[in-house]
Amino acid sequence: MNINHEIIKMNRSFLKMTGMSEKEVIGKTCHELIFQALPSQKQKEECPVNLLLQTRKPIRFLQETLFDARMKILDINSSLFIDKKENTNIIMVIRDVTQYKTLENEIIIRNRELTVLNEISKNISEAFDIDRIVSKSLENILKLTNMECGETYLIDDKNGKFTLINHQGEKCQDTFEIKNVNEVLIVEGRKNTVPTKNDYYSYAVIPLKSKEKVFWDN
Repeated sequence: MNINHEIIKMNRSFLKMTGMSEKEVIGKTCHELIFQALPSQKQKEECPVNLLLQTRKPIRFLQETLFDARMKILDINSSLFIDKKENTNIIMVIRDVTQYKTLENEIIIRNRELTVLNEISKNISEAFDIDRIVSKSLENILKLTNMECGETYLIDDKNGKFTLINHQGEKCQDTFEIKNVNEVLIVEGRKNTVPTKNDYYSYAVIPLKSKEKVFWDN
């Protein structure tokens, strides 16, 4: 790129990555193509390329970008390049690390899940108080799911009714139908409020089992 952030040359790998032709790329700025937004004054000041031009030191950063209707995570290394005519240009080395980052995020999520499960297992093995077991289990599940509040219900084997035995977090504004399920149930939707208000909700029903028998729901 030149100092005006305009792309003046690229290789075939970049065209393959973007799914674009050379004609579509030449003359576009990094804001249009990589950051995909015409910058405000603040964005111009905080632009990594401007930082490079000011400090004249190489920079490296990650950028999420939509190419060919697919979101990609780019690892970008950028530095100054002085050509034969003593013109200052900017060279970017870009790697598509989407697959790596997706796998990394999955590993982080799995580690969080294992940590919570280990905490629940440890609590059950160390505690003989059912109220404490339920309370700590709900606390760990809320941490894992990032839910604002949670409730635990005990199922009556005779009539199938639910009895609330524990509540944590802020009081839920809506009462949802509690169902007896054998697998995790995720529900998302929009509250019945004024049409102009975007008021969405989501909740999960998580059965806790003992020898394949569901004995309480979260």
